[in-house]
Amino acid sequence: MHQKRKYSVRIDNVFFLKQLGASLRDATTAVPKEELTEDIRLALRRLDRLDAREKATTSEEPHIDPTA
Repeated sequence: MHQKRKYSVRIDNVFFLKQLGASLRDATTAVPKEELTEDIRLALRRLDRLDAREKATTSEEPHIDPTA
């Protein structure tokens, strides 16, 4: 069974909670990606992947066979 994590992203020994991940995005929107540190860019990519994965799993509808 899938265990829900308490955090979204981990960088070294720093754990970002889901709400902090949104804050990280908000705080970095005005900064060009080239100026962000590699750790922050990695964290943002991980957050994007986790959001996409979560969206994909929650939007899956059960397949209903119309011929059944």
